[in-house]
Amino acid sequence: MVRRVWIDYRKVKDAVSIERVLEKIGHPFTRRPGRGLESACPVHRGHNPRQFKVTPSLRGFHCFGKDCGARGNVIDLVAALEGLPFRDAAVKLARDFGITRAMTSPGAPAGSTRRRKPRSAGRSRR
Repeated sequence: MVRRVWIDYRKVKDAVSIERVLEKIGHPFTRRPGRGLESACPVHRGHNPRQFKVTPSLRGFHCFGKDCGARGNVIDLVAALEGLPFRDAAVKLARDFGITRAMTSPGAPAGSTRRRKPRSAGRSRR
């Protein structure tokens, strides 16, 4: 049986910066005063050192490469780099950076009180 892990994506995005992920994978980048970070795109392995921009204040990135156009937050970046679905990338980030307060297991997430209504036996599905 697979144990389902509930994760709070906001907590993961707030706790891990894109800069920390780039440092962890060993990807070189340049700090631009007032502009954030620039580097070659780690997603499509571009060669232009200014096509991948990271805006720390917005916690986002964007690749201006001709055929790439990758953009998003730190979870989107890990999903693109590792070839993982968004949810698995968030769990990987939480585990790699020790963010245990974002994950709960097993059962429903805290504050969830919604329950399914049982289906009546006499009704047919169409």
